Amino acid sequence: MFNPLKGNIKIPELPLYSLLLKNAEIRKSQPLMVFYNKYITYHRFLSYINSMAFKLKSDLNTSENDIILIMLDNSPEFIISIFSLIKINAVALVIDNDIAYDKLNDIIIKYNIKLFITSKKYYNKFNYNNIKYIISDINDFLTLGKAIKNSIHNHIKIKYNKNTLKFYDFIYSDNNIKDTFSITDPRILFIRNEKILAFTEKNLISSAITLNYWLPKIDKRPYFFSGLSMSTPIGFIYSLLLPVTFSGTIIVDDLKHLNRNDPDFIIGDSILYNSIIKKKMDLNNINYLISPYHDSEIFNSIKTYADKDLISGFSMDEIITSHMNPFYDIRDNSIGIILSNVDYRFENDVMLIKSDQMPSYLLYDTYIKNDEWFNTNKKMIIKDDYFYPE
Repeated sequence: MFNPLKGNIKIPELPLYSLLLKNAEIRKSQPLMVFYNKYITYHRFLSYINSMAFKLKSDLNTSENDIILIMLDNSPEFIISIFSLIKINAVALVIDNDIAYDKLNDIIIKYNIKLFITSKKYYNKFNYNNIKYIISDINDFLTLGKAIKNSIHNHIKIKYNKNTLKFYDFIYSDNNIKDTFSITDPRILFIRNEKILAFTEKNLISSAITLNYWLPKIDKRPYFFSGLSMSTPIGFIYSLLLPVTFSGTIIVDDLKHLNRNDPDFIIGDSILYNSIIKKKMDLNNINYLISPYHDSEIFNSIKTYADKDLISGFSMDEIITSHMNPFYDIRDNSIGIILSNVDYRFENDVMLIKSDQMPSYLLYDTYIKNDEWFNTNKKMIIKDDYFYPE
């Protein structure tokens, strides 16, 4: 019969906030992010998150299970917003910036959204009445911070009123609140293909730690450069949580400055790697290239261009990659799953699976229920010891 892939792995029952807290306690001076050459440490991020969690609850009366919209690029504000909402048991609905104006307006009405965390450029594009905004500006983290925040205000060309609040006013408090967690309730939602996928913290932690298990290890705290947006399920796992599981550092910068911080891992899709090849960028100091999607053409192109293997896997909106294959033997569209992490049974050579690496909920109307399609009918076909979605 077939063999399990690479043995067993134990996924800890660990909240996302606790994962970050553990790193902040041990790696106080380690940067969690290098944001356009501005270093921000794990410890500093934790203070921002604690401050924002307190102010969301005390100043805006944000309650447990309130759904809060987030539309931000890969940035410190994105990480702070996500983790502060998780800390107070609110729910983050992450919106990609390609959503239609009318569609987003329907969501705001349907789910009774009261708060929208976004940046200046998206506020100008998606400005709705009757909700509050917390608006960030790129200068918030490219300056010296609190000491000159009044000068930042003068640069923001938005007329602030009672419904528009400044992001940096939420992150400079010394107050804190007690942590309360439920890692099995949906906490982060994404809109994909007209559906709202609802991920629990267990879904997300399981995916990130399993990816960590598959990937090569290096003898230092690694730096990650990602071309994937954190506003998608796959980008959230690869661009944010995966680096945190390594106690690593996330680099956010222009592609032309790729080698400014010598990332150990580059993560991206075919668009990113095609751009790297087209721009003839130097990859000599890069240890590993990673893609959630196996693309034979890109795999071969990168090998020819840089003499490096592209570590790739199988992903789609409802399946976060659960296995990475750094070898030439990867099969197009196959997905490897560690059997100890999967509830499964066989029916006539078809494997029915249920895994923590997939969202176990979908949001319907104003309530969340189990997705029966996921729980009972996710089929995988086994061919030559490889697994393929039916």
